[in-house]
Amino acid sequence: MLLELATIEQPTKQEIKQLDALVRLEKVNQKAEEAKAEVARMMAERRDQVRKARTRELIELGGIVSMANFPVDRGVLTGALLWVLDEMKSDASVEAQLKKRGDTFIAQREKERQLATAGEPA
Repeated sequence: MLLELATIEQPTKQEIKQLDALVRLEKVNQKAEEAKAEVARMMAERRDQVRKARTRELIELGGIVSMANFPVDRGVLTGALLWVLDEMKSDASVEAQLKKRGDTFIAQREKERQLATAGEPA
């Protein structure tokens, strides 16, 4: 319709108004489509960030299991975690004890890693 109105050789005032209205409408529609595309891009980027954060967390948790030389059997690991959760429910001090022990272990590992790195030739 826009093309038909644009090809009229001597348009009337009414036809010019219609053409102007259609041009404005087309511009609004184009801006709306651009806005939709931008929102879709932002949402996809946000989903990607959330997915990457979850992946990183899972890798870190796997690294902790490896760092502690824990058996890699899924059943043993799941059972151990469930047992610890039960212990934490029955004794509130268990969580604090586990955190202290874990933080100490991680700090010691980090210190050993730094010493090993410092001793390497440059």
